[in-house]
Amino acid sequence: MSHVEPFRRQAHPLRGLAYNLRRLVAPRSHIGIALPEQHLRFSLPIGSIFARLLYKYGEYERGVSNWLIEHHRHLGNGLFVDVGANFGWYSCLMAALDANRPIIAFEPEPHNFELLTQQLALNGAKAVQALQKGLGAAPGHLQMYMYKAGNAGRHSLLPLHDGEQVQVDIVMLDQQLADLQLLDSPIALMKMDIEGYEMFALRGAMQALLRTRRLILEFSPQLMRQAQLDPDDLLDILAERGFAARIFDPEGGSSPRAVGFDELRALGRSDAQVDLLLEARNAPEQQSS
Repeated sequence: MSHVEPFRRQAHPLRGLAYNLRRLVAPRSHIGIALPEQHLRFSLPIGSIFARLLYKYGEYERGVSNWLIEHHRHLGNGLFVDVGANFGWYSCLMAALDANRPIIAFEPEPHNFELLTQQLALNGAKAVQALQKGLGAAPGHLQMYMYKAGNAGRHSLLPLHDGEQVQVDIVMLDQQLADLQLLDSPIALMKMDIEGYEMFALRGAMQALLRTRRLILEFSPQLMRQAQLDPDDLLDILAERGFAARIFDPEGGSSPRAVGFDELRALGRSDAQVDLLLEARNAPEQQSS
């Protein structure tokens, strides 16, 4: 297992200039990005926010990423389930940290899925099983509402955006794990970032949640309310599972602070968007952080 350094935000004016010139000259090209201290490589559409952040600053979602780097050895045995894998940042990072850990990455949108499979191949992430499927409360097909191409991470299964739509396949996580003969496998960590649709994905994963030691979840109450959903319903699922909650520092710190569900319910009435770390209360003490 190679040593992976934490991410440090560094502004490189010359790289910024090179990026801007390259984007001006070849706006539809892909740009190669090497992160040698993390043993990662990417080739991304130059117009995407992900290419800009990685090329200019050498980081993406620093707080969550560095938490994973610092604590991956204490996760214990089990799956890493990447829900809303996008271009594969977390799947590639986890594969670099632990080449032997089984990883399942879900990404339903066709262009994102193609990009995901390219990045997995580029990084030699052979432990990752990529599935072109979204997660929901019932199997079937749903429309995905597309955001602008520069930020494909904001596509949503909620009707949040006007314009282009694409039909995607939806599965229940519990059924998918059963089909993969992983119904009894512990889930060391699940990461879920699906733009306000998390509540429905969790409703189809109630058995999986019983085996999940940690869940990193983007909490987007404004998006939920925009779709006429109550953020408290999502928090109820997490509280009933018995998770203890922590909230990541929006400025990029890797030490999330403890937060109660009353505070999260108050946060659910705001426009904040935060990353949560949910830990099963029966997880071994040495695995907490």
